[in-house]
Amino acid sequence: MVLKASSKEAYGINMNMTICKKSDPQNCAGESDVTGNTEMLFARLEANTEYYLNLDHKNSIVQLSSFFDCPHVHLRLSMMSENAY
Repeated sequence: MVLKASSKEAYGINMNMTICKKSDPQNCAGESDVTGNTEMLFARLEANTEYYLNLDHKNSIVQLSSFFDCPHVHLRLSMMSENAY
């Protein structure tokens, strides 16, 4: 299966996404680039395997924020079979 994870960020959030195997956190299937307020990650995943999606905000100003509205991230996840096309 192929996973597509995309996010649209606001209020100074620059997020990096990494997807890794739950049983082996050092074995990551994919990583996004910190490109501003839009991120995209593509990864090939194995059947019957658990993964976790790590959202890293280390390049953000979110910790220094004094906004009365919370900074937010919209995530979209989709999967498709590699044999679909």
